[in-house]
Amino acid sequence: MSRGRDKQDDPGGWWWITGLTAALEAAATGYEVRLVEKSDKLGGWLAKQHKTIPTKPPFSELEDTDLEDILARIEADKRITVSHRRSRLR
Repeated sequence: MSRGRDKQDDPGGWWWITGLTAALEAAATGYEVRLVEKSDKLGGWLAKQHKTIPTKPPFSELEDTDLEDILARIEADKRITVSHRRSRLR
């Protein structure tokens, strides 16, 4: 990632929520971000789940994915562009 270029491509993959969160964080610091998704919607495997692994103590209860909120924030952010499967990176 080159700070002078002010762009960040996120090819996603197995990262699920981390790629989406990274896109939001990069956009918040001023970068233009392009998310590349191979399916027709963002979220990867997480979009197929109702709950996710615990992230807060005591780590015994599954948690909501919060994916809908994250996707809404991505859609609302003008610095984030989403490209789908048949798109080509330039």
